[in-house]
Amino acid sequence: MNKELRKKTDIELCALILRLKLELLHIRFATVAGDVAKASKAKAVRETIAKAITVLYQRNKKVSIGSHGVTLYDMKTNKPTSITSQVQEMLKADATKTKQAVSEETVQVVKQQPTEQKDKDASDAKPQATPIVKKQLKTQMEKKAEKTMIHKTVGGGS
Repeated sequence: MNKELRKKTDIELCALILRLKLELLHIRFATVAGDVAKASKAKAVRETIAKAITVLYQRNKKVSIGSHGVTLYDMKTNKPTSITSQVQEMLKADATKTKQAVSEETVQVVKQQPTEQKDKDASDAKPQATPIVKKQLKTQMEKKAEKTMIHKTVGGGS
C-alpha cells in the first residue's frame, strides 16, 4: 500500500484523502443507522488516510481540506496552492468509472438470469393490496369512540 501511495502525485494523494474522508463520513452514518458490518471498515479507512498524509509530509507538503476548498501547502517555501478544481475533476472521473463498472455488472447479472426468473421477479415486485372490510373498520371506530367516552366521563380508564 505504501509503495502505491508513493507512486501517486500530490494532487492524486489529495483526491484520495478527500474521497476517503467522504467514505468515512458515509461509514459513520451507516454505523449510526445500525449497519455493524461497515464499522470494522472505518479503521482501515482511517489508516489509509494517515498513510497518505504521511507521504505528503515526507514530501514537505501539507493538505488542507475545508469549506474553502482543497489547498496544498509547500512547507519549504510556505506557499499555498489551491487545487480544488483539479481534485474535483479527478473525483468526477473516478465517479464515472465507478458508475460504468456498476452498470456493466448489473447488465451481466441481468443477462445471466433466465427469462422465467425475470417474469417471476416482476410479478413479485408488485405489492398486493389487502382490502379492509368495512365491518372491521366500523368496529374499530366504535371501540375507539367508546374508549374516549369512558376516558372523558370517568376521567381515566384504558
